[in-house]
Amino acid sequence: NEIGSIEAGKKADLVLLDLDKPDQPLNNFDESVYSKIVYSTNKESVKHVLIDGDIIASNGICNIYDEQKLIYEGREELQKLIQRS
Repeated sequence: NEIGSIEAGKKADLVLLDLDKPDQPLNNFDESVYSKIVYSTNKESVKHVLIDGDIIASNGICNIYDEQKLIYEGREELQKLIQRS
């Protein structure tokens, strides 16, 4: 089985977060980690993203897409939508 646990050789979809930043303090020690993730994190909190065990993004840099190309193509598509309306 390739899924179901985190082990060497298995597929994994993971987002690794840095929760030890000064702007993300625990309000109290009873605070849920889930609550902290939902209400206190932002894009700078994301350190690594793995899909099927492959590192897709690391330290804010996407490893599989050309970000500038995506921005350019997105703007082109937006212009097409604007022209149609």
